[in-house]
Amino acid sequence: MSAESTKNTEMPQEETGTSVLLPSISADDSRQVVIIAASLVLGTSLAAIVLNLVHTEHGKIILSIAIAFVIASMFLAYRGILQPARIVSPSVAFLVLTFFLVDGDGVHDASITAYAAVVVLGGLLLGETGALIFGGLTTLSLFAIVYAEYFGVAALQTTYSGKFDLIDVNTIWFLHLATSAIIYILVRRLSRLVAEAREGEKEFKRANQDLSALRDSLQLQVGNRTESLETQNIELQAASRVANAILVAPDISELLKTSAELIAREFGYDYAGIFLLNEKKDRAILQSVSSESGKKMLEERYELSADEESVVGFVSKNKRPRIVFNQGPDEIFFGNPYLSLMQSEMTLPLISQDEVLGVLDIQTKEPYAFAQSDVAIFQALANQLALTLQNTRLVEEARINLAELELVVAEQSVSVWSKHLEQKSYGFVYSPLGVKPLRTRRLDREERSSGAEADVPITLRGRKIGNINVQRLSRQWTKKEKELLQDVATQIGLAVENARLLYETREQANQEQLVSDVSTKLRETLDIDTVLKTAIEEMKRTFNLREVDIHLTPTDSTES
Repeated sequence: MSAESTKNTEMPQEETGTSVLLPSISADDSRQVVIIAASLVLGTSLAAIVLNLVHTEHGKIILSIAIAFVIASMFLAYRGILQPARIVSPSVAFLVLTFFLVDGDGVHDASITAYAAVVVLGGLLLGETGALIFGGLTTLSLFAIVYAEYFGVAALQTTYSGKFDLIDVNTIWFLHLATSAIIYILVRRLSRLVAEAREGEKEFKRANQDLSALRDSLQLQVGNRTESLETQNIELQAASRVANAILVAPDISELLKTSAELIAREFGYDYAGIFLLNEKKDRAILQSVSSESGKKMLEERYELSADEESVVGFVSKNKRPRIVFNQGPDEIFFGNPYLSLMQSEMTLPLISQDEVLGVLDIQTKEPYAFAQSDVAIFQALANQLALTLQNTRLVEEARINLAELELVVAEQSVSVWSKHLEQKSYGFVYSPLGVKPLRTRRLDREERSSGAEADVPITLRGRKIGNINVQRLSRQWTKKEKELLQDVATQIGLAVENARLLYETREQANQEQLVSDVSTKLRETLDIDTVLKTAIEEMKRTFNLREVDIHLTPTDSTES
């Protein structure tokens, strides 16, 4: 196993222990602290040998073995395995100092001052457990040494033996015990603070993870929303182009054909068809399609019943759109042999003034291609199509009515002019001698001059009521000049029609005025004879009559 893999497997185990102080810092810093502590112990041990502080051979051997353990633990620490160095370093320091005390001046040796450092080192490397263990070991060791020296054990006799009493003996080990206890309490407190800091760090990491997850979620939502808005924007632009195109359709047939083709092309669908309901509203008849397979349906006059057995019938009956897919229970709606490859279908009603005019049917080969968010855009487009369809129908009906009215007016105008010309003929001729009335309806042969001739009809609402005959000697009439003559003839037709209408209006006004005058005079008296005489006089004067007779007879009498 490599050093990196060893490090990765070792460090998680250290972080689970609550009695270890160092794992609160990073792995690299923790390893650095362990190596520094081991280096101090190693350096102290080597200094003891180099400075010849160990005077016996067996002491040097023991110290050499301890140094070997320290070096081995440092090697493991460099490879990421820290636990051996944590145990070996305070243990070697304890053994070396204890040996110095035993081999030196006992409790009066200067090395006793470093005993507290062993407890600190154990607490630093092993936490409160290390402080407790090495605090106990150093206290027991010091207790044994001081009492052995006090009671005169030969191996521990020094120059200070017998020079201190029992109080001094108890004070030495008790003070060290108190120091160890204080160190233990501090290490325990620090361990708890470390644990709290570690827990806070974990909470902070969890909070960061939650924030990162929330950020990623928000970014995903924003991305999805942006994509959705872009898709809707594209669909709205396509719908706008379709709506603008159908507004300029000249008739219903072109409107339906253009709408189906544009919807399929602009939105990228495989099929778009438009059904219109018959007068009874019980059949939906296909009027226009966008695909070649759909055109075969047109040739066969494809139609559906306006009931809920088909999607088209369901939509026309319920006045609401519907989306179906070629899966599950909706699979029955995809049995059309002409559209056998379709996988998704969206059908929308064409509604104008709460009346269903037909159905817009859109299909595609892509599975699950439609969503409810698409309905709003396409329903607005369907409503626009229905409104345009209704307006086009009204325009066509108005155009037909106007044509019929113009035909009736033209027939009436021709009839009136025929009667009018039967009573009086109108015609004039221009010659070098001036303008004079025609003697007949046609220009006499002797009155015609030789040269280029043009005969232009005078028309009124498409019907001929006269003609203009022009001649000149210089050159032939050009096409442009004939067109100008035709425009003049048309204006003449309108002018004489206006004159005739004005004449008839005046005549009608005169008649009404005459009737009014006669009625006024007749109402001036209540005497029957006077009334009859007044009536006779007014009729003779008005109509220039030679004789007028008025007889009052019962309704059941007969003339003699």
